Order: sequence, then C-alpha cells, then structure tokens
Amino acid sequence: MNSKIRSFRYNLAYWIIAIILTIMAILGLFQFKRANALENSQKNSYNRAFYELSDSVASIDVLLEKIMLAQTPTQISALSSDIYAQSEAAKTCLSQLPIEHGTLENTSKFLSQAGDYCSYISAKVTDSGTVTEEEFDNLLKLSEHANTINTQINALLLNLDNKDFWNNKDKNTVYADSENAYFADGLKKIEKEFVNYPSLIYDGPFSEHIEKLDAEAIKDKDAVSTDVALEIAKLCLGESRAQNLSLTGEINNSLKCFSFSSQTEDRQIAIDITQKGGLPVWFLDSRRVENSILSIDEAKQAGMRFLKRLGFTSMQESYFERAGNTVTLNYAFSQDGIIMYSDLLKLKIALDNGEVIGFESRGYIMSHKIREIPQNIMPQKEAQEKLSSHISVESARLAMIPKESKREVLCYEFKGKFNNRSFLIYLNAVTGKDEKILMLTENENGTLVV
Repeated sequence: MNSKIRSFRYNLAYWIIAIILTIMAILGLFQFKRANALENSQKNSYNRAFYELSDSVASIDVLLEKIMLAQTPTQISALSSDIYAQSEAAKTCLSQLPIEHGTLENTSKFLSQAGDYCSYISAKVTDSGTVTEEEFDNLLKLSEHANTINTQINALLLNLDNKDFWNNKDKNTVYADSENAYFADGLKKIEKEFVNYPSLIYDGPFSEHIEKLDAEAIKDKDAVSTDVALEIAKLCLGESRAQNLSLTGEINNSLKCFSFSSQTEDRQIAIDITQKGGLPVWFLDSRRVENSILSIDEAKQAGMRFLKRLGFTSMQESYFERAGNTVTLNYAFSQDGIIMYSDLLKLKIALDNGEVIGFESRGYIMSHKIREIPQNIMPQKEAQEKLSSHISVESARLAMIPKESKREVLCYEFKGKFNNRSFLIYLNAVTGKDEKILMLTENENGTLVV
C-alpha cells in the first residue's frame, strides 16, 4: 500500500514539474517573441524617423537652391515658409533617433538657422528690402551644407537594412557610439561638415552674435571678492535673513557668480552674486506667506524702496501678477522717459509684511546700458495714423523693445481696445513699421501679456 502511495506521489511530482517546465518554456518563448517584437517595433520607428529626416533634408537642399533664384517677395515668402516647415520637421525626426544629447548639436543648429535665416530674408524683401550679395552668399553656403548633409544621409540609408545598423551592446538604449559603426561613423561625418561652417550675423534668434553677447551692466566692472559678494547678499536680504549665509559654490557659465545659501527650520534661502561688479542675479526665500495685509500699491512701494536701496535707479513698474499671498512685479529701466524693456527686473513680494522673497535681474544685467536714442523719429500723431482704424487708442509712449536677435528698436507703444480686448501695438518710431502686437488680459490679479 505504501509503495503505491509513494509511486503516486512520484508520478504526481513528475507531472507537476513537467507542467511547470512547460509553462516556463511557453512563457520564455512568449517573452522572447515579445522582446523581438518590441525591438523590431523600435527599429521600425527609428527607420521611419530616419527616412523622414532624409526627405526633409532633401527638400531643404532643393528649396534653398530655389530661393536663391526667386525674384518676387511672394515667391521668396512661400519658399521661406516651406524651408522653415521642413527644418522643424527635420529637427523633430532628429529628436526621435537614438542619439546621445549633443551628438548632432551642430546639425540641429544648422537646421534651425536655415529656417530662421530664410524667414529673415523673407521679412526683409516683403518690407521692400533687397537681398544683398553677402546674404546671397550666406544662402549659397547654407545650400552647400544642406547638399553635403543630404549626400551623407543618403549614404547612410544604403545600410539601413543591415541588422546591426541600430544595434548596441546596451540593448536597453540604442546609442550612436563605437559599437555601432554604420550609424556612428555617418554621424561623425555629418558633424565634421560644420568645422568650417560660416558665422551668420542677422536679425534672428539663431544669429551667431547672440552667443557672444557680453553682460552689458558689468562688462567694464572690476571683480569682487567672496567677502564683498557676501556683504552684497546681506544687503539684499537684510541682516536677519542673512545671518547663516555661506558660500556654496561658483557658477562659471556665461554669467559667472558666487552662490550663497542658508537653511533654517522655516525657510531656505539661495542667492547668486556676479563675480564682476557684484550685482545680485537672483535670490529666492522659501518662507510660507500665510496671509495678505498689504495692497498691491503698497507692495509696489515696498518694491521701489528695495530697488533704490540696492542702487537700481530710474526703474519703472510695468505689469504685475498676484498669486495667493504674494505678488510678482516687473520693473524696466527708464531713460529720458523712454522705457527700456530689455532692462527687466522681477520682484516677488510677500503681502503679509512687504518682504522681497524673490528677485531676478538677468535681463537687466545682460542688457543695461545708456542707449543712443534716434533723433529722426516721426511725430506721435503721424505714427498713430498708421494704426488700424479699428483700434481705439487709450495711451501712447516711447519704448525700446528687444527683437528676437536681442537687437533693440525704438517704438511708439500704443495701448488700445479692439473687440473689447486690450492690445499693445509697437510701431517703429523711425519707419512707422509694425514691429510687434501683444494682447493684454487684465484683471484684479494682474496682467497677462500674450
């Protein structure tokens, strides 16, 4: 009897083990097939992005040659729009490829610049300008680089079906590195095309001069020591908040700074002071503001007192935004009654006691200087006559506004109503040309500018 029981148990154990092994084998096969399916899906996604990148670059190559032959503003504008669209599409495809950050930095910059530069040319000729020989040469150089990149990508496409094209030793992430000869070598060849890439200086956000801009407010200032920077930080914060401040490091980007911080039970404070000139770049106090006692006007007065104490003079408050028990105020420098919108400061003020708990001045530090004001400006009445008859003007003043290229233009700022909405219209004070139109959304909590 016992032998039969033992035999039964052995047979049962055998079948249980066999069933478990079978299930494990099936699951393993399923996981294997699923992994292969995911890998194939990933590769198909990369292939599609790469084909679309090739199509966009090929289109840019052709369109750049066409725009050099175009003679009318309408045709140049249409071609420019197409180039811009293809540039954006190509950048989207690049972002979908398994490329480490920075690998194709120059290629991405070229695509941005190609679209932007053609938009600049379009705007110029639409405004009765002409394409200069220098600008034509720039278009020619862009075209030559587009042609070379197109050739390199087409060469890569010939190997796209190779099973190792996207493979990498790290199966979780496919990068273009030394383990991936086809793709990596092709990328290196593309990036090498930009060794002698020309600098393009023009009125656009990707102009080369923007990367070389100095911080105007401090470029002629002397360096300060950490002790002096600490004293300036204490002046910003006040003695009570600055008691435990200590140096936490240095920032060595385009705006070199000393960084200080402190921490107590109820707040954390961090502040950066420029190494040249000793100007505060920003600070933040994490204190919770539990209630509101001050009005917005009282907060504005507190902000102005703070700026004067730090030596920021001739500042004019523009717009504000209230959030809970705090308000953020924007200030811009005023020169001879003209608002300099590039020289911007922001303060965050607690409405319980008027304490400044947030500060940001990078725009001011990068841009502040005394400007030369054009003398040949048109009368305000003449400029206002160039506005649409559909807007009801409420106020007007002169303002210097920044363009995308960071260059500035003197404008008449007209504030008015259209269709029960508030707008700001900026007309060039010399030429009368439209420079910018903004819509204002105003309520008791501030002004949103779009």
